[in-house]
Amino acid sequence: MRWFITTLLLTLSTACGRTTLPCEPSTCSGCCDGYGNCQAGTVNEECGVGAKGCVFCARGATCTQGLCLGGMTAGGTSGTGGGRAGGAAGGGAAGGVAPGGKVIGARTFAPDVMLVVDRSGSMLQSLNPMDPQCRGCTTNCPPGCLTRSQALLTSMERFLSTSGTDARFGLVLFPSNASCGSPSVVSPPIPMSDDSSVLAMNASAATTQLRSTSFSGGTPTSLALKFAAADSAFTIDTRREHFMVLVSDGVPNCNPSNPATCMTPQTCQCTVASCAGQNCVIGCLDRQAALDALTLAKTKDISTFVVGFGPDATTEVFNALAVAGGRSLSCAQGLNECGTGNPCLAAAGTCARQFSNELNAGLSRVGEAARRSGTCRFVLDEAVALDARLEVRVNGLVVSRGADGWQAERADVVRFGGTVCAALTSTPSTQVTFTLMP
Repeated sequence: MRWFITTLLLTLSTACGRTTLPCEPSTCSGCCDGYGNCQAGTVNEECGVGAKGCVFCARGATCTQGLCLGGMTAGGTSGTGGGRAGGAAGGGAAGGVAPGGKVIGARTFAPDVMLVVDRSGSMLQSLNPMDPQCRGCTTNCPPGCLTRSQALLTSMERFLSTSGTDARFGLVLFPSNASCGSPSVVSPPIPMSDDSSVLAMNASAATTQLRSTSFSGGTPTSLALKFAAADSAFTIDTRREHFMVLVSDGVPNCNPSNPATCMTPQTCQCTVASCAGQNCVIGCLDRQAALDALTLAKTKDISTFVVGFGPDATTEVFNALAVAGGRSLSCAQGLNECGTGNPCLAAAGTCARQFSNELNAGLSRVGEAARRSGTCRFVLDEAVALDARLEVRVNGLVVSRGADGWQAERADVVRFGGTVCAALTSTPSTQVTFTLMP
């Protein structure tokens, strides 16, 4: 958790004279000085873009692409979630709070992220069935053949080692038996601390749990999602964002309450070799219950990332799950996780499936969202985000409302986007100030 002590920074300009053209976006790509002249906006004394007022960068800050980046900080750098320490203490860099301006405090919070991970028997199959080293194996694949379980463990370990302190992670594993029941434990659970050492230890515990798991059984996706979303520790802190991450190599099935059964063949889309006998119910696609679980999670302010991988992660089903979870996939007709950069083929409108890249690309997207949540999303001490008088500055530069500036997520939450958010996540020392003007 990071505290941001906010103050109004005065805008200074040193230019004189006046141009014949008005300083506005159509005539000026830099900033407007105090006399209406368009300045380049690239020097510390006159920094800015988009024909907004030029600002004088705070001590130690540098004008970079129209933003004052770096500079003095106060309040320490404790906390986690990727947030950057900031705020100018006392009078700030340029004379303190303007008469009548009201300081508004703000904090960033690391998000809570619940990993819901498939460990069904299909994980023992080859990741790429066309790999000549696999020779079509379904179990007991020969050395040199990359299985889905091996790919899962490698990618998850890499993800948790690089993003482990960007969020408070919990782990729910699919049950590893053939009973098609619900999971019974969150292990490790969502930690109640924001200390980076605690988060790193928790991420390491998740890796250990994954490394020690066995792979068997079906894919009770809907039951696992419902169980994860019902965990009270996951959603108790309303100041944070809450993400679920479904990681699976196959479509949902294994729901004993699935209304689609082999008794009504027109309703059963069979996901196993045969849906007769004991598979009459649990073998049918459990699409609707999984969608309902994600819709219910959204009512609890949980959004879900869908990381599908391998040849059984069908495009149509996984896209529908992603939409229901509130995190639409990048390719309109294909899996978001298919290949670095998620290349969409214009002709077919689908992604070029690259099985070896799907997991890493999908998890990378989750990691980026966690970092942005813990860095670019500020919870205000007062519910004034919707007040037109709220002035927001980053290192002295007034930031406008909008997708590339800041937006009110709710009455007490401000979220930065675009280049401003990129600057916050990439710069370890940045002033962020909020002032309610008279």
